[in-house]
Amino acid sequence: GYDTADSIRRGIPVLVHCSHGWDRTAQVCSLAQLHLDPYYRTFEGFQMLIEKEWCSFGHQFGMRCAHGQDRNVRKEDEVSPIFLQFLDALWQLVRQQPHYFEFNTKYVLALADHIFSGRFATFLFSSDAEREREGARNLPDVWTYLRQRKDVFANPLYLDPSLPHAETGRLLFPPLVQMLRNVSLWTDYFFRWNFSSGNFLAAPLPPFSDGINHSGCALPQHGLKHEHVGADYSVPAIVTADSYWESAYK
Repeated sequence: GYDTADSIRRGIPVLVHCSHGWDRTAQVCSLAQLHLDPYYRTFEGFQMLIEKEWCSFGHQFGMRCAHGQDRNVRKEDEVSPIFLQFLDALWQLVRQQPHYFEFNTKYVLALADHIFSGRFATFLFSSDAEREREGARNLPDVWTYLRQRKDVFANPLYLDPSLPHAETGRLLFPPLVQMLRNVSLWTDYFFRWNFSSGNFLAAPLPPFSDGINHSGCALPQHGLKHEHVGADYSVPAIVTADSYWESAYK
């Protein structure tokens, strides 16, 4: 993604195409646009980026995520965490360059959870035609939930590049060597349950991320009031502690 964006920045045309055009192509093109256009680093723009490059361009969520497929008959060699890999790369960018993103790392974690949660129809099926045929467009989508929880997912360190004297520019191009040296394990996702801490909360994040993530995860304390029939928006997007469920059912 970085090399693709750098070539475009220098005026060199780029053709991106993997074997099928909906795996690595989506990953590379999405990351390149995040580097090149600040609009895609906002709440509204990022939603459009995912809907455009992944959902409408036909990433095979059904095949790669094996939604609803029997383990005994599904094609294991076709199952692959392509979209999760992209979100991991996004998390690295947000963690290293938080001033450039309107959303925080909790937002990325919420999206990762709902690839497989089944709560929302956003990442079900493998094309717009399938979603239309199966009626998925009429089901709750993850973007509605995220928009209603901007208080949780907004990044307090964000510096809008369109504002006067903003330290962030339109382009996001930190030195590649610096970026690669600071790549780390996605602690939000993989260390969420740290039993050694004794409190069942997410493991501590790197100090650089502490300004965004106070607990490393999103845990709304109050249910959301909504008018969407069948949309269970009162449940947290990311469940990180037993205390939520204990208090909910007392």
